[in-house]
Amino acid sequence: MWFATGTSVKYLIIPDKYADITKATGYTFWASGIVITGNYHFGFVDQVKAFASLTVISSNLQAGAPARTVAVEFQDDDDGVWTSLGTLNTSPIQTLYFPADTTGKKLKLRFTLATADSTLTPVIKAYALHGLVAWQRKKQFRFVVRVGSNLRTIHGKVDETLEQVLAGYLKYFGDQAYITMYVSEETTAGAKAESTYYIRFLDMQEQWAYDEVGKRPERHFSVNAVEVRLS
Repeated sequence: MWFATGTSVKYLIIPDKYADITKATGYTFWASGIVITGNYHFGFVDQVKAFASLTVISSNLQAGAPARTVAVEFQDDDDGVWTSLGTLNTSPIQTLYFPADTTGKKLKLRFTLATADSTLTPVIKAYALHGLVAWQRKKQFRFVVRVGSNLRTIHGKVDETLEQVLAGYLKYFGDQAYITMYVSEETTAGAKAESTYYIRFLDMQEQWAYDEVGKRPERHFSVNAVEVRLS
């Protein structure tokens, strides 16, 4: 088959007897070739993973002469640095192990296939990348907001309009992707610290009760929220 690339005309021999090009009589192979995969993230793009091993199912690999091998490299988080994982030289199955500190949100592979026999090529049939998603811990918050007509402002005055305002804001917050919450809490050393969290309401239950002093009806909003991470 003849084809054009740029201003050049080139050709490719198409097997006339087999759908599998490796079985075509007289067909020869290049001494080496490179295949680079896309990024793997196990379906969780924003989570850090610890990569453990790579198991490859292959054919035609051998370490002895004439050698037919596949050198494997990896790159994490698109940092531009390729690190050697090892060399595949055994068929039908072989496993290579990542260094213990190999972590990242995503990882891609580079296979360099090499053969000293122009009539046989290394064949990668399948491979499995093994690892562990290192889930980030997120805080969960449960709190109750009192909403009544006898609530006082920070200046000590009773403002009966606060009831509707607060109830409206709470219902608005429940519809948002996240809100900002400021919390006064203790550090591991026991000191007081002001912290900022981005949270999302998971659910909110509204109940009626009576305040302890005036026995007036008021609403209690029980909120269950979880911390969210912004990327």
